[in-house]
Amino acid sequence: MTNSKLQYNRNAFYYLKDGKVIACNTLSQEYYELEEDYFRRLLTASNNNSHPLPNDNINKELLEGGLLLEDKSEPSISWEGDPISFFCHQGTRILSQYTPKLSDEEVCSDFISLSSSSAKEIPARYIPEYSERIPLQEPNLDYFNDSSLYNAAKNRKTCRNFENKSVKIDLLNSLLYFCFGPIHGKLWEDFEQYNIPSYGLRRSSPSATGLQGCDAYLVALNVEGLEKGIYYYSSDEHYLYRLKNTLDDESLIYTTNDQFWAKNLSAGIFIVNDMRRTWVKDKKARGYLAAYLEAGHISQTILLAATALKLQTWLTGTFRDDVVDNLLQIKGSPCFASVFVGLGYGDNGSIPKKFIETIR
Repeated sequence: MTNSKLQYNRNAFYYLKDGKVIACNTLSQEYYELEEDYFRRLLTASNNNSHPLPNDNINKELLEGGLLLEDKSEPSISWEGDPISFFCHQGTRILSQYTPKLSDEEVCSDFISLSSSSAKEIPARYIPEYSERIPLQEPNLDYFNDSSLYNAAKNRKTCRNFENKSVKIDLLNSLLYFCFGPIHGKLWEDFEQYNIPSYGLRRSSPSATGLQGCDAYLVALNVEGLEKGIYYYSSDEHYLYRLKNTLDDESLIYTTNDQFWAKNLSAGIFIVNDMRRTWVKDKKARGYLAAYLEAGHISQTILLAATALKLQTWLTGTFRDDVVDNLLQIKGSPCFASVFVGLGYGDNGSIPKKFIETIR
């Protein structure tokens, strides 16, 4: 007996571990260890010109696991990206068929339970090996009263022509505290009011886990009052930790994948995600997606705050990751840089002058 109405699940991917083939259904987030005969059956099913599949227990079990599907099942979405981007997309989706509906009481119970357990699992912030610990002066948040939100949003613009001009440490000091510091205080008053364990920290930008998994690494290139170098910013202490590595214009351009308009920046901030803080609440792909969203929220706050300080900005998420890992001394850790925000003074032109010269 044969069955020709089966197709392989295009939402599944396969990898090798300890001499075994592991299948992952990205939509259900289920994993299966496959014996060789089962994997061969899937190989056959993936060949559109193959003979009809035999109707046996292998097919039955693959159907039950969702690795084989009947033709009448929902077709795969049209996707023009590469396979890695496709599996990333599918793996970060939450589908109703795999998430049972909860009552209000069940949602409250889960939230309180997670809050209580999270409080015991929050990892200490990752601070790389440093050569110097530098206290910063009290931030001057009055700087941000001089510009309305409307003006900051309207004036924010990507600049790709910077001048060789220094920025004062006082401005960066205030910017770092405004974007990464506890401007609401160190107690989460909503939780304290009802005696719920306070497991998070409020900043000027929202956090996917409430644990604020993003840290700032300041690149000082031309800063008045601060030596050229790379610094980890401790938002809890309002200190800078000077790392052993440094950067200049040429090495920063190489680091940012040859984007030559990084030349003449006064400073920049690498936003670094610490996945340990995300994993406290979510170890699946959706949590990884949320980590990027969190960095996006913070980068927008930096852009608007820097604009309010009359600085020009440039943002990128494209860089040579291995070079950045080495420079920031996060190689081998569960931390990674997701965004770089350049800061300085320029002509506010978004098109590099070299582009215009090339066109002419």
